[in-house]
Amino acid sequence: MEQTVRYRYRAYPTRAQEQAITRLFGCCRVVWNDTITLFRKHFNPDKRNMPSTSAMQSMVITQAKTTPERAWLSEVSSVALIQTFRDVMQACWNGVRHDRRQRFARYRSKKHTPINSAHFTRNGFHITEHGTFIAKIGVIATKWSRALPSEPSSCTLIHEPNGRWYVSFVVKRATTPLPPAEANAAIDLGFTTLASVVTTQGGRHHIPNPRNYTHTERRIKHAQRDLSRKQKGSNRYRKARQRLAKLHAKTRDQLADYQYKQILSLIRDTQTIGIEDLNVSGMMRRHGKSVRNTALSGFTTKLEHKAEQYGRSIVRIGRFEPSTRLCALCKHYVDGGIPEQVRVWRCAQCGAILDRDYNAALNILDAAGLAESLNAHGDDARRNLATAGSRNRQRSANPTGGAIRSVLGIPVL
Repeated sequence: MEQTVRYRYRAYPTRAQEQAITRLFGCCRVVWNDTITLFRKHFNPDKRNMPSTSAMQSMVITQAKTTPERAWLSEVSSVALIQTFRDVMQACWNGVRHDRRQRFARYRSKKHTPINSAHFTRNGFHITEHGTFIAKIGVIATKWSRALPSEPSSCTLIHEPNGRWYVSFVVKRATTPLPPAEANAAIDLGFTTLASVVTTQGGRHHIPNPRNYTHTERRIKHAQRDLSRKQKGSNRYRKARQRLAKLHAKTRDQLADYQYKQILSLIRDTQTIGIEDLNVSGMMRRHGKSVRNTALSGFTTKLEHKAEQYGRSIVRIGRFEPSTRLCALCKHYVDGGIPEQVRVWRCAQCGAILDRDYNAALNILDAAGLAESLNAHGDDARRNLATAGSRNRQRSANPTGGAIRSVLGIPVL
């Protein structure tokens, strides 16, 4: 079984090559904007009197090269321009389709599009011993940190705001299934702790939130203030902007490295993992940067990618499944919901003192259909997984509203 993946390598273009690549990025940006303008001008919901895709490509690229205003489009590779046209046409059609919740393609600018890229198909590049040959640019020195598993089908040239250049290839790679594991697991994602995991072997643990952005927030704030004092367009402004971009890139890389390590540990020990489909955009509107800095969507994407690579299964349950407000022992449903600050609560029906995160993870395990093997561990398996520890029983959960407070200071819900 094969898997489509991306392999990315550091690239080190010369000064002349950087100027040529910057010119290529500018041409791709012009083709993108011209295509959006042409699509808006001729679009008809009934598709009447609308030019074909090939005709629009000819107007945006081929005919534009013959005009004095766009004659410089012939100085760069036409492969990247054609791929840019195809990408923006797909984005425009997705924005007008009624069965997709996707906004219409937006115009690109040099100021508001800091990550520049150009996409090449197989006839626009080839791999050499010393680097990557790009049409009308030459051989770009590439650090081959690992061997490519197969012949790449496409190549993307990327320039990030921190000054780094990358060459990304799309390749086919054979999956490497791990030996079957006996345990299944369920994960409850959050931003107080990154994830709470319960397994069918009777184990549970928290994956702490590293809070990388919280630790570097002060340095990022100082770098942003330093950037605001510089004159726009000056060399010092460019250097300050690059220092700020390096801080963001370092924090992002640290978070990705931490998530990959935790995901690989989960993949090795479990056969099937149940997760909940979260409304991350809605959570961000309510909780702000606490959710954004945790990168929950990135965590689930990495988890699915690694599960496919190593022959594991991922079961997603719907976002409307009651996981937090449902008692995992007696299935008592809390109508009014549970406030965010309440981490431990007592069930009003069975009297169990439940840990908010572990109780939700156990409900996800049930909804995913993975909890059958818990019966082999005795009647106390579910109670041991869902209940709070002895240390939490003596703490107040600070209930709000009309929640009834128990003797231990824990709200009864």
